Amino acid sequence: TLTTRPCKQTQHLRHLTKTALLLTGKLASIRTMNETSDIRKNLMLQYPKDPAKENSKEYCVVLKITKSKHQCVVLGDAYKSLRKGKRVCVACETTAMRMHLGYRCNGHGIESRSTRWAALEASHCHGRWVRLSDHGRCPCHTDGSPDFIFV
Repeated sequence: TLTTRPCKQTQHLRHLTKTALLLTGKLASIRTMNETSDIRKNLMLQYPKDPAKENSKEYCVVLKITKSKHQCVVLGDAYKSLRKGKRVCVACETTAMRMHLGYRCNGHGIESRSTRWAALEASHCHGRWVRLSDHGRCPCHTDGSPDFIFV
């Protein structure tokens, strides 16, 4: 009998197109408010040979919303940018990176391919987007802050 397995590249693409779970960008600054008690920093110091410490670089993805549930608009200012045709910046922070994705975030997408997203705080707010580009800092706002963060 002949068995077939998907090649590693196909498996990698499948992970990159998984549904992205989002939280508002306001939570990005909360995670770094107190670096002395930040458990992530303490864990990285405890395991200095962890490749995540050396290989992970936080980045921001610019995405264009191609489909969105109407309920996203009624959730408040933080979610109004999740409308069809709008561009959003989503930060991929170290805590959301996955080693098996090459230190990328689930759902950050593949350029020119549609990917699903869902707001973690509101399950009825979800849709699809297309990745336009990625950057070190989020270019959507002058202060480099993201609209959302990957979970």
